[in-house]
Amino acid sequence: MVNPDGEICAFDGLLPDDRLVSSCEAMYGLDLSSVFLSPPPMSGDLWGLLPIDDDRLAVFCADVCGHGLAVAPHARKVHQLLHAPDLERSRPQRVLAEVNSGLHGYLPPGRFAAMFYGVIDIARDQLDYACSTFLPPLWRLGEGRPYELLEGAGLPLGFQPRARYENHSRRFERGGGLVIYSDALVETPMPPQAVFDTDRLCSAVNLLGFDADAATINAHLIDALDLETNRLEDDLTLIALLRR
Repeated sequence: MVNPDGEICAFDGLLPDDRLVSSCEAMYGLDLSSVFLSPPPMSGDLWGLLPIDDDRLAVFCADVCGHGLAVAPHARKVHQLLHAPDLERSRPQRVLAEVNSGLHGYLPPGRFAAMFYGVIDIARDQLDYACSTFLPPLWRLGEGRPYELLEGAGLPLGFQPRARYENHSRRFERGGGLVIYSDALVETPMPPQAVFDTDRLCSAVNLLGFDADAATINAHLIDALDLETNRLEDDLTLIALLRR
């Protein structure tokens, strides 16, 4: 994973390394680019890739409520729960329910986590996903199709002991795309002055044209934020994933 300047980013083992990203790109026929920017003190964003089998890959992005070093153990707990060997990774709604159970009673009162969890099935040309109070990712069905906002909502993770989450399914053919982002992308600068809201974000990606690759999408969105002028107030995570 690299930042916009081409430098390797690390987040204490919580983020996918370049080897995992490259192997997933090759195995599943993907074009994947990611940006992670964490202003000090760090807060609670993390994302990851979880291979399931030869045809299915899970991708997640999570945002733990709060700021500073106190949130680091909570982000690690989310990472631990998602990498548990007995986790049923292929069922997004079950994954969120398991993470919710693991966080309830662990997080301090008033703290919670938001997450998008999706399973890409290249054999079935399908994306299954579930959300927990996460911003709507951008999705396109296939080559030559425009990006749209993905529907989906759910209870915060860790807020209730036995929360239920809904599974959603969309076609995800060759040329399909997915753009996942944390709230700093639509809160820089803070609203109402923000460069993007979700609708403007979707329009900006569509204006790049059907042939824009993952790195181009990310670079354009980060450049539009003008971070030399607009200070980040939170972690910023941005993942663009295209099916080749």
